[in-house]
Order: sequence, then C-alpha cells, then structure tokens
Amino acid sequence: MKLASGRQGRDGTLFVVSRDGSRVAAAHDIAPHLQAALDDWERSEPQLRRRFEALQTGALSGQAITEVELGAPLPRAY
Repeated sequence: MKLASGRQGRDGTLFVVSRDGSRVAAAHDIAPHLQAALDDWERSEPQLRRRFEALQTGALSGQAITEVELGAPLPRAY
C-alpha cells in the first residue's frame, strides 16, 4: 500500500496511490492527513488497505496522479 499527501492545508491531504504510481484516490474521509492516519493506525490501516485494493482492482477509478499536487508526506512531522 502506498500513501501520499496532497498540498492542501497545513498538514496535507491523504491519498492512496496505486501500486504502479499512476492513480490516486482521496482518503481524507478515513484520516484527514497522513499524521492522523499514523496516530490511529489500528483503525485507519484496514480502511486504507480496502481503498488501496479498490483502486488496484478498478472498483474505484480514482484520478491520474498528474492531476494532484503532491507535497511532503509529513509536512509538519512531530
């Protein structure tokens, strides 16, 4: 499973990235940003994994990674 941060907001916005790196799916409904996902990993990991698998199988189309402005994974790491 690959995760990325969009440049929106102070802490970024969470995305799940396809295995080949060509597509992304928003995951801010699971956790607003990567730090929040890590802080509550027991809850967020299964949901993120399901989103990743849906993106991989085509059940979720997502969007081209070139359409998203990505930033540092943890812009304000603690």
